[in-house]
Amino acid sequence: MFQNPLERRETLDPDDEKGLHYEEKGFGWEFIWVRGYLTEGNPDPMWTGPYGGTYHRVAGWPFHALRSRVEVLDSQVSGRSFEGEPMPEVREQRRRWELPWKEIFYRGIASKDLPSWLGADPGRRLPLIPMPLGLAGDAILYSVLFLFAQWGGSFVLAHLCRGRRG
Repeated sequence: MFQNPLERRETLDPDDEKGLHYEEKGFGWEFIWVRGYLTEGNPDPMWTGPYGGTYHRVAGWPFHALRSRVEVLDSQVSGRSFEGEPMPEVREQRRRWELPWKEIFYRGIASKDLPSWLGADPGRRLPLIPMPLGLAGDAILYSVLFLFAQWGGSFVLAHLCRGRRG
């Protein structure tokens, strides 16, 4: 996670886009957003604007198993005006169901739409795009843990039943 521009390093996002990424992490989730690019022969990075771009959220533990991908389709960055220039045409921001179906699926379920009793953070998304290797790794790990718990539970039950019989 780079906060200080002097401590920058190039990383890859889930789309394999190489750049300087802003990252936030928590238990079982990570938020990634490209903030700039390094160009050959230039020590200074080219920074992106504050709006637009692609935002990724990956989830899963211990491996990243699912992700969401929000691409800003109706960015107002190109519509900004500068002194002496004519006012640009304002682009209407499309809402959830006005977006292309592929983008709706990639974005995942907004956590603000989940029931309040879940206590979900309203600024997050429930990812729907599977990450095959992470999903397989998590599934194998959880199934092995389940089998050990089942085997351990049956072993304990068998000893308890034998002890009562005498």
